[in-house]
Order: sequence, then C-alpha cells, then structure tokens
Amino acid sequence: MFFLKIFTTILDLLKKDQNPTQVGLGVAFGLVMAFQPMTLLWVIIFMIFFVIKVNKASGFLSLFLFKIIAVCAEPLVVQAGAFVLEGIPALRPLWAQLRSTPFIPLTKFYNTAVMGGLVVGIVLFFPSFLFGKWAYAFYKDNLKEKIPFLKKSKKDLEKEEKKKMKAQGAAGAIQ
Repeated sequence: MFFLKIFTTILDLLKKDQNPTQVGLGVAFGLVMAFQPMTLLWVIIFMIFFVIKVNKASGFLSLFLFKIIAVCAEPLVVQAGAFVLEGIPALRPLWAQLRSTPFIPLTKFYNTAVMGGLVVGIVLFFPSFLFGKWAYAFYKDNLKEKIPFLKKSKKDLEKEEKKKMKAQGAAGAIQ
C-alpha cells in the first residue's frame, strides 16, 4: 500500500503543472538527505524540507534514487569527511569548540560519514537544484504531451476552463 501511494504521488508530480523551482529544491533536499546517515542532523534537514515550500514528491523520489548512489559512494563520502575533520589543521579548534558546545554534539558532526555526507550535500546542492529545475522544465515542455497516460483528461481540461472563466468574470466585476 505504501509503494502504491508513492507511485501515485510521482504520477501526480508528472501530471500536474508544478513550479520547476520547487521541483528543483525538492531534488536538492532529497540529495542532501540521501547522503546523510540517520542522525539528528538528518532530522533537522528533514524538518527544514517539510517546513519550506518545496515539491515533496520530487524530494522523496530523489531521496530514494540518491540513496542508492550514496550507499555505493559511502567510502568516498567517509574519506571526504575524514579530510574535513582531520586533514585541515586550521579547522581543528572549531571542531573542538563545537564538540564542547551544548546540543551540537548530538548531530554527530564529528563522525566522518556524517561530515562527509554534509560536505557532499552542500557541494552538490546547487548543481542538483539546477538539474532538477531543468529536467522538470524539459519534461513539461517536451515530453509531457507525448506520453499518453500523462495527458490531461477531458474532465481536467473542463475544470481548467471553468477556473479561467471564473477568473475572467471576477476580473470583469472588479473593473
């Protein structure tokens, strides 16, 4: 039942006209969450994802897809985290200060997998945002009408026509 709900959510994403910026942000947040192990930091990122206005369907879809990549890239992510935590001597006092600050250690930032996931997520956030935005705009402009089961039904077209008529009527009444 859960997978059926996810599938219908993805179909809704593909059928309805969405804002490409929100879809791109959903893809970017999905990538950041995918590269993070399940810690308090992941929960904080997830809460931010849920509070701001992003496309949740694209976020969960990209979380699923990028998690597969993240599992395969885990050794590289751990090396990136180890480099940031141990390989840059100028940052060692910062890590010591953060470790002694209340509540910050609960994010487990000192773990190489957590720090590596955060670094990878920060570095890839903007490129994944741009890619998600571009991919959805490309799909909407070029592919949407070519896929038969994603075309709008007559019922949907009638609803849109009624909304346009109401909007025109309201605009005429204001003048």
